[in-house]
Order: sequence, then C-alpha cells, then structure tokens
Amino acid sequence: MLSMLVLALACCHPNPHQRPSMRTVLQVLTGEVPPPLVPTERPAFMWPAMPPSFNEDAENFSSGSQLSYNKSSPPLPTISRDKRTIEIRHFTFIQCGLDFVDLKKIEILDLATNELHGKIPASIGELCNLKFFDISFYNLVGSLPGSLEGIENCLSRSPLPSLDYLGLSSNQLYGKLPNWLGQYENLVHLDLASNLFNGTLPDSLGQLSELVNFDVSSNKLIGILTESHFSKLTKQKSLHLGPNSFTLNVNSNWVPPFQLQDLYMGNCYLGTSIPAWL
Repeated sequence: MLSMLVLALACCHPNPHQRPSMRTVLQVLTGEVPPPLVPTERPAFMWPAMPPSFNEDAENFSSGSQLSYNKSSPPLPTISRDKRTIEIRHFTFIQCGLDFVDLKKIEILDLATNELHGKIPASIGELCNLKFFDISFYNLVGSLPGSLEGIENCLSRSPLPSLDYLGLSSNQLYGKLPNWLGQYENLVHLDLASNLFNGTLPDSLGQLSELVNFDVSSNKLIGILTESHFSKLTKQKSLHLGPNSFTLNVNSNWVPPFQLQDLYMGNCYLGTSIPAWL
C-alpha cells in the first residue's frame, strides 16, 4: 500500500484550456499515464507537499493504491490493484471536463461529493462490468444520456447488466425519466433525488424486482401512480416520491407487494382517505 501526505487535484492552471479533463485525472490515478512529478511548466494539477520518498513510491502507483490524508483532510482516492474500483470524494476539479477512460473492468466508480461540472459522458455506456456508480452531489447538467441504454455496447439484452447501485442525486439533471430505466433488472438502489426531472414516472420502474431503495424526491415530476408502478417491487424497503405532484390512483382494496420501512410522499395526493395499506 502507498501512503501520501497530501494529494491535491484542484484544476489550478490559470489557462482553462490546459485544465485536465476527468479522463486525464482517471488516467493518472489508474496509472495509464504517469503523474506530472517534474513539470517544465506550471502543471494543470499537482501533488504539493510531497514526502521525499514520493518520487520513488510513485513508480508503483500504477498498480493501484489505498491512499490516505492526514486526519484533518478528506479521504484520498481509492483505486483497487486490479483497477476495478475507483473512489474519489470531496475533491475540487473546478471547470474540469467529465469523461471516462476506457476501463472495461471497472466495477465500482464512486465520484460523489466532488465539484466537477458538465454532463454524464456517453462513454459511461461502455463500462459493461459496472456494478456501483455514484455521482451524487456533483454539478452535472443535462439529461440522462442514451448510452446508458447501452445495449449495443454490452453483450447483454439489458444496459450495464451488472449495475445494482445508481446514485445521481443532488445535481441539475433535467428532462423526462426514460422507460429504459426499467431495464436495469439488477438495480437495488436508485437515487435520482434533488434534480430537475419533469414529466411522469415511467411504469417500467415497477419491473425492477430487486429494487430496495428508490428515491425521486425533490424533482418536478407529475402524473398518476397506479398499481403497475409497483407491480414487482417485492423487495422495496425505502420509497421517496415527494415532494412531487403525484396522484396515487390504486384500487381501494389494493395490497402492495412490498413492506416498506420508509415512505415519503410529501405533496402527493393520496385520495379522499388514507389508503388502508398505510
């Protein structure tokens, strides 16, 4: 394992055209390209306050490492030795572009609580082994890319066939939620909260039989929710639907297939009386 005192990946270059993209950052972190240890000009990103042994230790960096800050700093990136896990949190990549290096084996990609800007890149659809993808508390804009449907990229009938955790909360994503979200048949956790999504909730989400946690709270969603929206959610434990402008329209004798531990339906219309299953 390799330890460093400080790793700063702020995009500090005064020329915005020379600031690194997320592709460059990930290439450095995974050893695809060496870190800029002895730049001839001011680097676009750098590792200040490096210990004397850093140059020697950095030769082994490409194998992947568990890195650590001092106690007063946020945790540093975690990269597994087989390059199947990348975790980067609490970093500032101001005005950096977001793109993903070609990491066919990547299984866990945790980029939550950073300060990157941009859109979800189309290249996300090429990460066919991805199981965990969290890009919450970002500054992402735009709609969900069609490449997340990704059937042509992966040898499977469903997009990103291994994906069981998708966290996109607290961004500025907008547009309608696509029907193909219901094709993520292995999803256990789906968090789309605190964005700008509008339109109706696709009833295809009711086909996600493995889903345990589902959160679309604090968006601009509208429409009628029927039994079909919940038809196969037998494992559902946490369901956050409000504040949105949903209307629940189910049979008075309807018994949901789940037993919830956590339900939030603020600002949703439940009818003239509280449903019996509540």
